Amino acid sequence: MIGRISEEFGGYIYRHNDRKQVSQDVLVFAIKSLLTNLLTIVLSLTAGYVLGAFVDTLIVLVSMAVLRNLTGGYHFKSPTACILISSSVVAAIPHIPFLDMLLIPCAAVTMLLIARFAPADLKGVTTLSPRRLLVMKLVALAIVASNLFFESHLLALSFLAQVLTILPFKGRNS
Repeated sequence: MIGRISEEFGGYIYRHNDRKQVSQDVLVFAIKSLLTNLLTIVLSLTAGYVLGAFVDTLIVLVSMAVLRNLTGGYHFKSPTACILISSSVVAAIPHIPFLDMLLIPCAAVTMLLIARFAPADLKGVTTLSPRRLLVMKLVALAIVASNLFFESHLLALSFLAQVLTILPFKGRNS
């Protein structure tokens, strides 16, 4: 459905744009990405509101988005799967019980995974320099390490959930 809407809207924009600065495929991809992200945000925050955890859900959503931009991660083949699974994870995290004594081990595991695998889907397919990729990794590590100061279970679980998407499972698209 999202693909079809993106194709229709992208085609309309392309046909009615005299300058044709961007190909129709690029327009469709951009619209599909925007719709997927927008629907994930709306669905997550709606679930957070309904479940009585709007602010916590917003914190989870923002923290996962920031870390994902720095570390990369798995992409589902279907935008619908992405929306439903991402929204479910974001909405569930505020309701997961968390023991304070797990904060340091959770941060350590998250940082080890970032050090080893991040940025997951940018190596060899981006115009970003190796130095820039290293800076992204270091910033991601610093963000996760900052939670040792904040001591937030929401951040700890959000960061861990995001970092699990960078693991290189066999047969999986990045």
